[in-house]
Amino acid sequence: MKEPFFDRLARIDDVVKRGPAICDLERDVDPLLQEEASVRYFYSSLRDVRWLDLLIRGGRFSRVPPPHIDPERGVVSFPIWPQSGYLARVAQSRPEEVADVISCLPDVGNVLVYEDLADAATAMPAELSAKLTEKAVSWAKSSHQFLLPRKLGILVEHFARGGQVDAALRLTRTLLEALPDPKSRQRVKEHLSPQPTPRFDQWEYKEILDKNVPELVKVAGTRAIELLCDLLGSALQYSRREAIGTLPLDYSWIWRPSIEDHPQNRHHGLRDLLVTSVRDACKSLIRARSINVVNLIGILESDRYPWPVFQRIALHLLRLFPHSALDLIAQRLTNRALFDGAAYQHEYAMLLNDCFGLLPDQQQKIILGWIEEGPNLEEFKKREEEFTGVPQTDDDADRYRKGWQRLRLAWFKEALPREWKDRYEELVAEGGEPEHPAFPSYSRSWVGPASPKSADELQNMTLPEVVSFLRTWKPSGEPMAPSREGLGRVLSSVVSERPHVFSDEAARFQELHPTYVRALLVGLRDAVGKDKAFTWKPVLGLCNWVLEQKRDMQVTEDNGRDEDPHWGWTRKAIVDFLSLALKEDESPLTYEYREEVWRVLQTLTEDPEPTPEYEAESGGTDLDPITASFNTTRGAAMHAVIRYALWVRRHLKKEPDSEERLARGFGEMREVQHVLETRLNTSVESSLAIRAVYGQSFPWLVSLDSTWSHENANRIFPLSEKERPLWHAAWDTYVTHCYAYNYVFEALQDQYALAIDRLDEPSEETDEYESPQVRLGQHLMVFYWRGRLSLDEPNGFLSRFWEKASPAVRGSALEFVGRSLRNTEGDVATEVLDCLKQLWKTRFSEAQTASNRQENLSEMRAFGSWFASGKIDDEWAIKQLLETLRLMKKTDPVHLVVDRLAAISEKMPLEAVQCLEYLAKGDEEGWSIHGWIEEAQTILSNALQCGGKPAELARALIHHLGSRGYLQFRPLLNERFNAN
Repeated sequence: MKEPFFDRLARIDDVVKRGPAICDLERDVDPLLQEEASVRYFYSSLRDVRWLDLLIRGGRFSRVPPPHIDPERGVVSFPIWPQSGYLARVAQSRPEEVADVISCLPDVGNVLVYEDLADAATAMPAELSAKLTEKAVSWAKSSHQFLLPRKLGILVEHFARGGQVDAALRLTRTLLEALPDPKSRQRVKEHLSPQPTPRFDQWEYKEILDKNVPELVKVAGTRAIELLCDLLGSALQYSRREAIGTLPLDYSWIWRPSIEDHPQNRHHGLRDLLVTSVRDACKSLIRARSINVVNLIGILESDRYPWPVFQRIALHLLRLFPHSALDLIAQRLTNRALFDGAAYQHEYAMLLNDCFGLLPDQQQKIILGWIEEGPNLEEFKKREEEFTGVPQTDDDADRYRKGWQRLRLAWFKEALPREWKDRYEELVAEGGEPEHPAFPSYSRSWVGPASPKSADELQNMTLPEVVSFLRTWKPSGEPMAPSREGLGRVLSSVVSERPHVFSDEAARFQELHPTYVRALLVGLRDAVGKDKAFTWKPVLGLCNWVLEQKRDMQVTEDNGRDEDPHWGWTRKAIVDFLSLALKEDESPLTYEYREEVWRVLQTLTEDPEPTPEYEAESGGTDLDPITASFNTTRGAAMHAVIRYALWVRRHLKKEPDSEERLARGFGEMREVQHVLETRLNTSVESSLAIRAVYGQSFPWLVSLDSTWSHENANRIFPLSEKERPLWHAAWDTYVTHCYAYNYVFEALQDQYALAIDRLDEPSEETDEYESPQVRLGQHLMVFYWRGRLSLDEPNGFLSRFWEKASPAVRGSALEFVGRSLRNTEGDVATEVLDCLKQLWKTRFSEAQTASNRQENLSEMRAFGSWFASGKIDDEWAIKQLLETLRLMKKTDPVHLVVDRLAAISEKMPLEAVQCLEYLAKGDEEGWSIHGWIEEAQTILSNALQCGGKPAELARALIHHLGSRGYLQFRPLLNERFNAN
């Protein structure tokens, strides 16, 4: 008989305690290490460094486990090698021996082992661990990384602090090496620049640059600077789409607008991180007086680094440390290529602003002379004409010259001589103050259309003044400038707070731009949501006026950005406005406006949107029919018609003869009946979106007029094959959006039957939890436990459902029963529970006799949700759970099942521990066990206290769990009640 696992662990404890001096590996240790968990336990228990010699002699460090590759699943896993953890613990005490062991280990690609070995190398003296540099370099090239980069970054710092500069530089170069973009070809094809990538996560890359590299810079000096520059140069090289001329352009002024930290620096790619690292490394060396500015500039400007960003870093450093390199500053500021180059503009302008006053007069005159001379106007004219196709006049050229001069003078306006300040002020008076002149381009955040008036300004105006401004103000059309849409949004917010002011004079908005009429209606809709009162009649009059306008007419000649192109958007706003008003139980719309409201709605039900083209393009690809209905005017109007009918019914209920009038159904609202029947005519209405409205609203239609709904059910949900798309639009919407009502079931017997018959037909992919097939199963379960369906009826709804539904759909139906039980407050009626027990007995019997049990797995696993609900008597429930687990070994949701088992384990210890054993052994990968350890401890503890067979099973299960690495259960064996 196999020795219990934790008994063997006790013997391992004894061996470890006795120590290596009197132990023989083959005799005393190997027999105890029968599974992975015992091996891990043994090595994790070792603290005595004397074991190292014995383990080395015994060859226990020769077989490093390689990664496990599952090509079918596309999964790579990395086995833990406990020996490497022991090496890391003893490396500080026995560094030479550990270093020798590591140097002889094969590189098998197990990154978890490399992490331990990196820890071991860091624990050794630097001069010893430096001998493992090439090993560490090979670890850094691993295809998987996890925590390894962080540990190797610490090793770099360890090398540096220990004076092992060559080792630190060697490892850093490999660790932080930029790699080519794996999607380089695709990006170039899409006219995008490739993005160099690090070997590991970019966040970890930044952490190493920020935390570990500074120590290397402090020790290695210019060698570290050159290394960082090399890394940046490689990253820039891998960012190029193609060779452009002879100058290696890096476009750094776009992805890194400012070398110093600045809000414009919004990119955080590899190049950006390295620019910051080079900059900070240079600054730290200069401040520590380890190197002077001139020598550093010599490195940055050498032919080795021809990219513009290095020149920009040099200009930045000259600005920070000007008094150390005045001659260099004068040379750079009087370099015409830097003066004219957009690539250097920001750093050049900043340096000029700070250091112009330090220049001798002669150098100052050179720069001012360039500005006096101005740009090459002939080149400007030629360039602009080629770009625009329009010849440039002398006036155009003169305006360009003045703007060019104004911009450059703005770079150093505070340092200008008096006469040049006067010239600058004249240019500003004529053309305005340049914004952000130091940047060749400046990015601004934009959160939406801007308004020429604020909400406070509009609130302080009288209504005539507001209307007059809306009529006369015209947008400039420039990017991000105020627009009608922006003004309309501000108007909506004002209207929503003071709706009565605007509703009384709604007629004043006639003849205004549709954008403003829509804004008014949006504001009134929001006011309804805030329960604010206003006058309805003028507003309904305005709605009718809008509907009299030609929908697609071109409203103005100066249509700009962000504004309504026609009256169609305003029509949609009317629907949304009235829909909200009609939806409220205490509607702000009084019944006296019934005719006016209907007149608006009826017109909107004839709106052309959704068009067939819309449904083919948008509805067919991105939107399902019901979503399309909410997003189109006619679709939303049909939803509003249903709300209108319910609004009318609420008012009819208040009438003295309400019972009689309500019984007439649509006879009391012929207008609604007419629209509904018109839109059911496929020669008039073929839209799937509109048909979906009927599906979603069908329970309300039945409650409004049961007779009409029964008579028209087969028109709404057509049964013929040629009308299948219409059936799907209505049925799929109904079954996924509506609850299972008994009174609706009576009207849709044929439709439920057809849906069941079509279960075995291919269907479009959809969310498995909300698919029409899954929701059909849920409906049938509800009707079953309410007694509307029978299990025994030959060829009945349920028998056909179980026959035609897929395993997943059948399982989902049973899981829904358990979920519904769990969500039910209070006790469940006995007759319902008896009904459900019969259902389970039938399905379990089918699973036992099925030839392919795998097909029934999802059904059987669903019983876990029944058991976890706690609504069924425990004895029956746990008996069924045990039978299910014996058959299938698994259940769902396992964490809730174990939680319930823990709750009843004191009362039913044997059954609880038996179920737990099945669940533990059925979880072959062991992932779910982590989620219910505490509950399992409760179950096992109660079984142990019980004694007898429950305790026997519990002890065996504890040993089993321990053998799989779950040592948390070991203390249970040592409790007082289990001492014997």
